[in-house]
Order: sequence, then C-alpha cells, then structure tokens
Amino acid sequence: FATEKAPMITLVMAYSVAKVLQENGFADVQIKWPNDLVLSGKKVCGILTEMYLQGTAIDYIVVGVGVNVNTSVFPEELVDKATSLFLECGKLLNKEQFIVDIVETFMEMYDRFVKTGDLEFLQEAYNAILVNQNREVRILEPENEYTAYAHGINGTGELVVQLEDGTEKNVYAGEVSVRGL
Repeated sequence: FATEKAPMITLVMAYSVAKVLQENGFADVQIKWPNDLVLSGKKVCGILTEMYLQGTAIDYIVVGVGVNVNTSVFPEELVDKATSLFLECGKLLNKEQFIVDIVETFMEMYDRFVKTGDLEFLQEAYNAILVNQNREVRILEPENEYTAYAHGINGTGELVVQLEDGTEKNVYAGEVSVRGL
C-alpha cells in the first residue's frame, strides 16, 4: 500500500488491542487518538509505528506495542498517569495468551485494512471508544498550536476537529500531538 496509508496501521493496532481488552472484561477501555489506550483515565498501552522506505516504497513497518499487564507498582511520578490490567482487575493475566490474542486480532484487522485500503470498516467501533470524541483537544503542530473540538476519526484515520471559527479540519496523525486527557 501507499506510504500515506502507513499511519493508519497505528489505528488498526490500537483498535485491535482495545478489542482484545474488551473481550477480556475491560469494557471501559478507550483509545486516545492516535496511539494510546486508557483505562480509568490512565494510560495502559502505548503504540509506536515506524516505517522504513526503500526509495519511495515501503520496505517494512514495525509496530511496537507496550501494554502494562501485570505491573503492580508505578513510580510516584506515574501513579496518576499510568495503570495496568492487574491494577484494574486485581488478578494476574496470562501475558503469553494476551500477546497471541493481540497478534491474531491485529492480523484479522490488518487483512481487512489491506483489502479495503481505509479504516471505514472499524470507524464506527473506533469512534465509540475514542476518548477524544466530543471533547476539546489541544493540537500541537510543529509550527502551530491551537484548541479544537474533536468529532472522531474519518475513514482514513484522521481526527476530524472543529476549529473555534466553526470550520472543520482533518488532523493527520503523523503531523501533530493531541493533548486533552
């Protein structure tokens, strides 16, 4: 697929992990666009996607997923910002099975993404658990910083926001950082 579609892989992975969490009893999991998952308002998972090019074509993409699974204690500076699955449910989880479930779900979602070329197949479900949806967010672009109201993602994974003057803008994941949780 084309290089401009690569950032959508992050959203496919985020939704895949969220789906596995939901299937394992973490019904209140939310996605903080584009690459974090939260439980009880705290970060439980971070995703980092890197693309490597051969000329102008994608050589390969690496998706790193960090989930706080059985962590019982966080450093004091993270206690208010991070949580783990163990802290949320009070029991240790089988990490190996959790990894298998994530990989299987991601492969299913990835296959659908490759076939369709967009995220319309998961857009509604993704937006249903998007913590940024219908909230004020702070957009941090390299040369610009502004406040907007987030509506959700579109079929290409961009965050659709409404600016203070009422106009809508599509925010591309690779261009900005979104603050607001």
